[in-house]
Amino acid sequence: MNNYRRRNKFQVAMNSGVAPAAGDPIGDALRAAATAYWNLSSVTDNTGRGNNGTLQNDAGFVEGKIGNALLCTTAGNGFMSVPNDTDLTLSATRYFAFWFKFANDASVYFVSKAVGSTEYVIDYSSVTDLLQFRFGSGGVTKAFTPNNEWHFLECYYNSLAAQVGIALDNGSFTTSEVFTITPNASEFEIGALEFTADDDVYMDELGIYGDILTQEQRDYLYNSGAGRTLYP
Repeated sequence: MNNYRRRNKFQVAMNSGVAPAAGDPIGDALRAAATAYWNLSSVTDNTGRGNNGTLQNDAGFVEGKIGNALLCTTAGNGFMSVPNDTDLTLSATRYFAFWFKFANDASVYFVSKAVGSTEYVIDYSSVTDLLQFRFGSGGVTKAFTPNNEWHFLECYYNSLAAQVGIALDNGSFTTSEVFTITPNASEFEIGALEFTADDDVYMDELGIYGDILTQEQRDYLYNSGAGRTLYP
């Protein structure tokens, strides 16, 4: 198993990526659709909807894809937790989009809402080499081999079509039907499942939206691999 060099945890630096232009209609539409958004230069929900997080244990902010990113760690069980809110549940259509980078090539949890019972988990399994968007019953997967690069992951739940999907780096979606999703009152966790981090992972520009994004909106966020923040 290859171990990649971890960056200085307290380093603050700017990286590649483009902020939205003032009055940009695509950016404006995405901000209007966001039910939560963390640029992960801090714990603040940048939408102003109040879904602010709390750093747990030794989680911290380091150099990221755009500005800073959240580093979640297994040795110190570092992650970020956010109190339960309907903005974060699958009680309606939800679309997740974020950048991630592995510190190692082990299994990791990206986001979860699964304390006590599983509403949803987005993670990577090193046993199967699959990115997963999973629920109490079923889910959808995408093949992936870890490396020391930033990648863009998108997952959606379409409540009207009873369909879920997962896509990597602005590519095509793998989809599946889903019939039973049970929202719960558990906390939303970034980098952990049931208050436990599985392995180190970098997370950046995490957005949750109430609509299925168009290809134009996906292209805007991916920005040819450079990334883009909605809240510079």
